[in-house]
Order: sequence, then structure tokens, then C-alpha cells
Amino acid sequence: IGKVNEAISSTHFIASCKKVPHPSNIHVLINVCARSFNYLLSLALGLHIVSEDWLIQSNRIGKWQHTNDYEVFMDDETYQSLIETSNADRTAEKHGIGTCRKSRILYKSTITHAPLFGYTFFIPPQDIDSRLVGDVAVLKNDQIEMLVRIWGG
Repeated sequence: IGKVNEAISSTHFIASCKKVPHPSNIHVLINVCARSFNYLLSLALGLHIVSEDWLIQSNRIGKWQHTNDYEVFMDDETYQSLIETSNADRTAEKHGIGTCRKSRILYKSTITHAPLFGYTFFIPPQDIDSRLVGDVAVLKNDQIEMLVRIWGG
């Protein structure tokens, strides 16, 4: 709960990222980060999710830089899944709206107030604990329940 209270009063989430080619334009590089509880919590709260480079450059220059150049486009798992789909399935990404920006826009929406409105989630059995399975974070059930409550479920 303490982590959630800290996140609610935050404006940005700083993520360690890697640069990869944009799903529909290989000449443009985008930031992707690991899918973690903190990342999902930040999505749920509509926070700006930015690369650690934003913090480093802002400190180097001595003032906050605009977040657009440092914004995380999506998590690596979503990116890999998107790359495996056909070009016809990449509608939002063609218009430059990645998962993080879409979440922030939907969070501010007066219609739904639920950043992941329309998504379906599988909640694993109670005996699964938070750990990495391969490169995928498996969340504890209390973390999942917290995210569902924040998302309006």
C-alpha cells in the first residue's frame, strides 16, 4: 500500500529502457522497458513513463526536459508481441500512440477513467508468487488485486 500511495502522488515513472525500431517505421527508435508491477502501476495511474535518460539529461542541462523524446512507448513484452503481428494489426502504433501515452490519455478521459478499459486480464491461481518466468514478471495476487482496484474493477 505504501508503494501505491507514493505512486499516486507521483507525476513520472523513471524506467530503465532499451531503444528499438518503431513497429511501423524502422528508421525511428522508441523506448521500451520491462513489464513490472511498478510499470503496470504507473500505467494504471496515468503517469508519464520515461527513460532514465530524461532524468540524466535534465540534470546535465539543469532544467527539466520535455518528456516526449524520452517517453516509453511500451513494455518489451508488448513490443515483441506487436512485432510478431501483421502490419494491419498495428493501428494505434502507426499514429505514434504507444501504450504509455494511450494510458495517460485514457486516464485523463472523462468518459472511462480506466486506462485499460476494454482489456481482458487472466488472474493466475493463488499459489503463484511474484517472480520472473523467463523474462516475464509474474505478479503476486495482492499486486494484481491492487491494480484491478486502481483500474476501476
